[in-house]
Amino acid sequence: MSDVRSRTYVRPSAVTGTRTAPVLGLETSGGATPTGTARHPHFYSGVLTASQAAAVGLLAVADVSRTWYREEHPGRAVLDPVVTGHDDRLRFEALSPCRGLYARLDILGDGVNGARIHRGSAHFDVNDTLLHALGRVRSRRPLHLRVGPVLPAARAALDGPNVRKKVPSPQLPLRDFAEAQAVASRLGLRAEVPRLRAQRLVRALARQGDVRLWATTVNGGLGLSAVPSPSAVPLPDAGRLEVLQRVALHMTSLRLYGPPAAAGHAGAASAWEAVLPGMRLTLVPLSGVHASLTADGRTPTAPDAESDTHADTDVHTDTDTDTDPDAGSDSGSDACTDADADPEQGRQDAELLSVLLSWESRIDPAALAEQAGLTVARTRTALALLVDAGRCGYDAAEAAYFHRELPFHLREPEPRHPRLVDARALVEAGAVTLNRRSGTATVASSGTVHHIRELHGRRTCTCLWWSRHQGVRGPCEHGLAAVAALRNGPSRSRPAARRT
Repeated sequence: MSDVRSRTYVRPSAVTGTRTAPVLGLETSGGATPTGTARHPHFYSGVLTASQAAAVGLLAVADVSRTWYREEHPGRAVLDPVVTGHDDRLRFEALSPCRGLYARLDILGDGVNGARIHRGSAHFDVNDTLLHALGRVRSRRPLHLRVGPVLPAARAALDGPNVRKKVPSPQLPLRDFAEAQAVASRLGLRAEVPRLRAQRLVRALARQGDVRLWATTVNGGLGLSAVPSPSAVPLPDAGRLEVLQRVALHMTSLRLYGPPAAAGHAGAASAWEAVLPGMRLTLVPLSGVHASLTADGRTPTAPDAESDTHADTDVHTDTDTDTDPDAGSDSGSDACTDADADPEQGRQDAELLSVLLSWESRIDPAALAEQAGLTVARTRTALALLVDAGRCGYDAAEAAYFHRELPFHLREPEPRHPRLVDARALVEAGAVTLNRRSGTATVASSGTVHHIRELHGRRTCTCLWWSRHQGVRGPCEHGLAAVAALRNGPSRSRPAARRT
């Protein structure tokens, strides 16, 4: 199989408008949304309150997607960045072609001017003309941003000239995206410096070149040292962070994340976060962090509940181990404990969570566990497996996972979870009828029509199984079938009303 494929955009991304009223149009391709796949999804059309900061932040992400930080495998195809829309923010992620640096710009609610954000993930086009134009944005007025073509333009462009680009095969960058999230989930906030000291540190980094350094606290600020110490934040390669110069003038502070007692560990990792007006730019150097992965090359399991990383948050300190006799088990037997859990159980749990998640910007493991009928510990393990599959990311600033689907179009595996197997069979049999306007559905099964609706954030069903358990054991097969039909489209088989 070839390591290179092609991707099509309706037009190149570009900055248009005038110097005092610029309009940034980012074109999308190959998207995943709550209602299924989309060729060119639209996520946002509105203004960004800090125009220059947003322009240089996006320029930093675009730079990373096209910059080689080491000379391995020259000529490898460039991976276009990924944009994700949540209800309350936009995220822009990039991986350098050499797989040496991961970057993410989070434009938060304060950075957008109240316009609706549509949920989903897709690649967006980056080109030389766009890079030059972003660097010339000087207006202090809000920057108008459009992510993805609006519907009429998308339809018209399908018959017109397109932009076709060569991209890596999906399997190639997936592990590196997953690695960055796994690394971030093991880090805690170690230092934060205000604007002037942050700018001074960025200038010092620019003079260091490709050397291993440690950032240490010195008189309330941060200094760079070639000698590790117990409280120092490691930096495997200072040259990776030169992109911080793009945003240095707009930083309000700089946060450093590192593992506990990192000094002396050859594989120690770090994350560097530039806080900008209404947004955050996070960089995770990936060289030399492979020791953070498990021996078989997979990302590690979810952070331990007892871990002191982010001890001031609820993400790594939740020690809820109460179990329900029926939780997570279709047979009614006792739920597995952490010690008893096996890889197959973890994969089935991850499959179940992937259906329940819908581009949440901050995942609450306890609430998700209750919704799925799992323990919190099993939910955390399943979330880590979803990270490995490119279906979740990790935000170190909020110490929380977030849902997004990397739009790599990998072949979807056959479900293993018993209820998901039954749900897929119902969809393929044409048993699901959707009412997208009301958000309800009917599912015909065994001669009975079951009604699905959403109540207080949870899908309820009129089936006997749901009436008996009321969500304690997670969603029923009919509710899962409704979600699957909503995302992938109902089967073209005969209508559900004719099913007997």
